[in-house]
Amino acid sequence: MPTLYVVATPIGNLSDMTPRALQTLGEVSLIAAEDTRRTRPLLTHFGISTPLVSYHKHNEQGRAAELVARMSAENIDIALVSDAGTPCISDPGSVFVAAARTAGIAVVPIPGACSVVAALSVCGFSATEFTFVGFLPKGGKELAKCTEKIALRGGIHVIFASSHRIKDTTSLLAKEFPTSELFAINDITKLHELAFYGTTAEVAQSVSANEKAGLGEYTLVLNTPQSKPTAEEKIAPEALILNEMVQSGCDIRTAAAVVEKHGHASRNELYKASLRLKEMLNL
Repeated sequence: MPTLYVVATPIGNLSDMTPRALQTLGEVSLIAAEDTRRTRPLLTHFGISTPLVSYHKHNEQGRAAELVARMSAENIDIALVSDAGTPCISDPGSVFVAAARTAGIAVVPIPGACSVVAALSVCGFSATEFTFVGFLPKGGKELAKCTEKIALRGGIHVIFASSHRIKDTTSLLAKEFPTSELFAINDITKLHELAFYGTTAEVAQSVSANEKAGLGEYTLVLNTPQSKPTAEEKIAPEALILNEMVQSGCDIRTAAAVVEKHGHASRNELYKASLRLKEMLNL
């Protein structure tokens, strides 16, 4: 039976490559890589000569179907890798994994380096619960919705930022979350790893003042208190039930009457909360 291995690779320091990952990459018939130009030097460093095929966000739909068909026809194993870290987390791969599962192909994780977990382990915040945000939207309504959701949830949020957006990202967080703490780590596990900690404003100022801030990728951990809920947000669970009933085909007035009878909100409050949630959650 063919197997798709989802293999984590180092996010910087090559010594973080696991023995199991090396064994897997050396034994599979093919490696699907986000960028073959970045993966080939890694394989050469460890003396691995397994053939490579490109698999990235611009070709993943067609390439996933092609590779799954080949695995089934030839009964071969394939390893999936991204440029760094664990595939499928803000990196391509989920389409391939889903297609493989649909085709009855086994999917096996080969865990290893992960910038999210690494940053959480050294941020100093209690991370019993956290929300992974990934890269923030570039602007407009999508960015406003994203920051509103963060404020509503409160707690720990992990955010990615590229080198050319880090100053804008930290400035935005300082503006939107002035009472929050922020941990930012750059070039994690690499020779010139750099970390900043403080209030969002302090970190934004440190990043802005650092002449090397525009180099490398960033993982940010935002620790923000939950904002005081509005009247609509206090009855959000009941409004969600209302929306679910409407989406299932129930008339909104009938649904509101049912929820009102078994809940604590008036029909008018439910209607307002329903509209608010639709806007916030993009329902």
